[in-house]
Amino acid sequence: QHHRYEKGNPFESAIQRYAYHEADTHLKKSLELLKLLPETPKRTQQEFVLRTTLALTLQAIRGYGSPEVEQAYVGVRARVGEVQSRAQLVRMLFGVCQLHLARAEYATALEIGQQILGIAGEEQDTELLVEAHAIMGVIVFHQGKIQTVLTHLKRSADLYDREQHRSHAAVYGQDPWVASRSYSGLALWLLGYPQQAVQRASEALRYAQEIEHPFSHAFALHDLTLIYQFQRNLSAVQQHAEALLTLAREQKFPIWEITARTLHAWVLVEQGQGETGIAILRWGIDARLAVGMTLRIPYQQARLAEACGKNNQLEEGLVLMERALATTVRTGEGWWEAELYRLKGELTLQQEKQKAKIKT
Repeated sequence: QHHRYEKGNPFESAIQRYAYHEADTHLKKSLELLKLLPETPKRTQQEFVLRTTLALTLQAIRGYGSPEVEQAYVGVRARVGEVQSRAQLVRMLFGVCQLHLARAEYATALEIGQQILGIAGEEQDTELLVEAHAIMGVIVFHQGKIQTVLTHLKRSADLYDREQHRSHAAVYGQDPWVASRSYSGLALWLLGYPQQAVQRASEALRYAQEIEHPFSHAFALHDLTLIYQFQRNLSAVQQHAEALLTLAREQKFPIWEITARTLHAWVLVEQGQGETGIAILRWGIDARLAVGMTLRIPYQQARLAEACGKNNQLEEGLVLMERALATTVRTGEGWWEAELYRLKGELTLQQEKQKAKIKT
């Protein structure tokens, strides 16, 4: 019950229809009108709800880590001491945690995630625990703690009730069951279970389509495509990347459009269109950084370095690997670290063979 919007709020209809750009307009107008009311505890609560909802909405239409999202959370945190609802506090912390995740600030994200889990555990509130374990799973995944990932994600999925919790997609910006199944698919691939990985990610995609939540749909579609990329299944990557690109453009989700285009660029490289693919992969890294998305940049650099290796641009590839490895040291992003070292070794060997060939 505490996860449903108060009836009569001007943004409610847009949020329930997942009309994010419309909701953005209504929320900003509501905040302007709220300034006309006298300072009361009720007004403070209303402002907190509006600002938190605006920040979560902006994450969908501007990107998780964008400066506009950060500014929105500055306004939210200014009023946090006056908030009485633990559910509203968790919702705000969840969004701030996503902001830090997007910026690859994993230590800060983990601290906030543990705070969310602590509040949910104290309350013994299933509504909150579903989200707490899901976000913890996502955080520790990027740190490379894969067994711990599966423990948190299983707990979230087990607590999830399809009737009771499907409203979370609107309230938190994405569905926790979809996130849990998608990330457990990624984790299972890293642990060496490719068939189970596809199965989990496919389940997430089917459910996202069933609940008709566009952002969760894009989220699940991306993670399944990523698993197909891991498997080097070109036709599946191309098919799903095209579907993701169509959805992202329809819904105006910038981060998913960038990701879809870079996934397709990887296919182009694999098909022999190296120059075109490399140009898009370079653009993709810059575009992600422009919307505050530092998360998984080492992975993107690895894909670009791999493409450079295929096109005999070994020096650029090795520079990219040094940058990627330096980033993992700085941020603690460990999920793809082993592959970074493998690829660096492959490129170094390729370069040595090239030098030996020139000498002879």
